[in-house]
Amino acid sequence: MLHRQRKDKTIGLEDSALPPARNGERMLCRKLLEPYCREIIRQRNRVRRGAGVAPVHELRVASRRLQEALDFLTPWLPQGPRRKLHRRARRIRRTLGELRNADVMVELAEDLMRRLSAPQRAVLRPFLARLRSEAAGLRRRAIHRRGPPVPGVRKRIGRLLKDLPKSSAETLDDRGDEILSERIRDVSTALKAARRDSATAMHRLRIAVKRYRYALEFLERAGRKELQDAIQETRNLQTELGHLHDLDVLLEILRKERATPAIRSLGLRLDSERKDQLAKTHGVLADSRDLLARLSRHSQIRSIS
Repeated sequence: MLHRQRKDKTIGLEDSALPPARNGERMLCRKLLEPYCREIIRQRNRVRRGAGVAPVHELRVASRRLQEALDFLTPWLPQGPRRKLHRRARRIRRTLGELRNADVMVELAEDLMRRLSAPQRAVLRPFLARLRSEAAGLRRRAIHRRGPPVPGVRKRIGRLLKDLPKSSAETLDDRGDEILSERIRDVSTALKAARRDSATAMHRLRIAVKRYRYALEFLERAGRKELQDAIQETRNLQTELGHLHDLDVLLEILRKERATPAIRSLGLRLDSERKDQLAKTHGVLADSRDLLARLSRHSQIRSIS
């Protein structure tokens, strides 16, 4: 079980960290949930020991994946504990959002510095120094509190897993098709809005694609190995959408700076990079055969109905 060690006061995680299944039965619903529960506990422990860049990011990812699993298994879960754990996962992600955004901006600016001319680097250098200072300040405040104020999840996980009902593979397959249909619908809606290529629309498309990918990964973990190629396709698309989003955020920050000639020059450089990244993103989307096939079927079903 989870225990506090007296020497280093860290929280350990063993196989018995979660409540035992009723009568020793490894129920399918529980079997699917447990890896996500263990992962969010593990990543929270890492962040509590020190708010490094990677642990903060991985805890936020773990919280999203747990929420996707909870959404998928909604029909079989006790609704009160499910809602409370779902809200707690979202709160964890939001608690770390400001720090994560600062880390991403530092990484992006550092990468950009390597591609700029000497005059452009001179413009970006104080901007990068400010970003680093902001990230360091957020991290320093977290460490001063003896770890970031990340809400706990162990008790809520325990209440949820205490008495799960039985579920069959057949009903889970039906639910999988239902969830994928919902995620494809969301991607389809986001794609229509993204035709304008605006920063807001492309960000919403990135979120929709991310949720679709997490649904695919959940189903692959549940046994649908035929989805592996689709997952890789979607991961590639999400990566390019992420690069585009980072540029959009950096451009938005730059627009708030005083409009000196050097700032305008750097802005033009970033605009050019955004156009290139947008073209690359559209190219990856065009190569996403599984996603496009599912979108086509979704469109056909809608036209019939």
